[in-house]
Amino acid sequence: MGMVLWYNISPLRNETTMTNKKPFYLFAAYFVLYELTNYLSNDMIMPSMPQIVRQFHAPLTDIALSLIYFIIGGSVLQIFLAPLADYIGKRKILLFGNLLFLVATVVIPFSHSINQFLAARFFQGMGMCFIFIGYAMIHELFDDVAAVKLTSILSNVSVFAPLTGPLVGTAIVSVSRWEFVFIVSGVLGTISFFGLYKYMPQGKRHTDKIDVGQIIRSYRNIFTHKIFIMGIMAFALSMIPFISWIGTSPAIIMENQHQPLKVYAIYQCIIFSGYAISNITVNIMAGRVGFYKLISYGSKISFSSLVCAGALCMVSTKFVIVGMMLYALGLGLYTGSLIRIALSSTGESMNLSAASMTLVMCMIMFLGLETCNRLLHFFNYSIHAFALINLAIAVPVFFLVRNFAKINKDRQWN
Repeated sequence: MGMVLWYNISPLRNETTMTNKKPFYLFAAYFVLYELTNYLSNDMIMPSMPQIVRQFHAPLTDIALSLIYFIIGGSVLQIFLAPLADYIGKRKILLFGNLLFLVATVVIPFSHSINQFLAARFFQGMGMCFIFIGYAMIHELFDDVAAVKLTSILSNVSVFAPLTGPLVGTAIVSVSRWEFVFIVSGVLGTISFFGLYKYMPQGKRHTDKIDVGQIIRSYRNIFTHKIFIMGIMAFALSMIPFISWIGTSPAIIMENQHQPLKVYAIYQCIIFSGYAISNITVNIMAGRVGFYKLISYGSKISFSSLVCAGALCMVSTKFVIVGMMLYALGLGLYTGSLIRIALSSTGESMNLSAASMTLVMCMIMFLGLETCNRLLHFFNYSIHAFALINLAIAVPVFFLVRNFAKINKDRQWN
């Protein structure tokens, strides 16, 4: 779906390094595969996590820890990788990241304890550290309209994985062992590596030497920039209900409610279909509807959905599932705009800005997921507790996003 839309978007006319568009489209396809493989490696294994913690005699809290370690791994390298990408180019950095992901993926099936499994998941998550490089290239090459559309398309990857990952993972473990999930990830990662090796351009090099002093000054400017910090915090906090569902839903649905794998997979498809619909909508509305309206409409839908889910959670689990679907729909309407405004506001290298964004985003989501996991463990992973925790998160996030929209009300498409 995303790649079909991609071909309707053209690079900026003044980008002389991209006069031959076909290699760029092929690079885009393999970059999408690389990002998809990273997400799938997590979403395919989540249905098996109850089985894995039982196999290793670990507590239920380690189900979410698998995702937490993956997220932490995905946040530790960005601030170092960004200057290297400016110095030696994006191509070498992204290829190294793909190779690191492959090595960790091969190691995981040989784990003999939950600690070994979680450690390998940490290093596998490091593969996500390199995804920002592709995003940085997109934001360098494209104008506002194209960049928001492409960001939305790439967001479809993070939606497609939770939609299909549980289904694929369920199919694999129904006929084989959970270790084969990582064999699938390894095959996909190998294809993306050779595709990127052949078709990825070098990208812009922004410096001929690494100036540590200038890098520190640039990061200081980024991390003290009000619009940037406010936008990324709004985005990351908005994602907490979403990421908490991914990390804790196996315990909620399969352990607390004793539902079979197929019910868990169906719930995932329902929820993440809302995000997919919103991304298609954004591709239609970008450039026609202002940033302010996209953010305002999306935040209202998301907030009201979590309020309704919290109010009706005691009636039926289905109200929570539908509420999460509508929340995802609203979330998808405004996240691309938040990211674009935040990244383009710093005036610094897009590599450094994108790396800073990923670092802040991952740290906030890690803390949010860990907090939600501990609270849900206290309440025995009740769906009602999940809905009420989301409601508590939704209130401050709504006002933060709305305030960000008002501050940037005059921001026009470029």
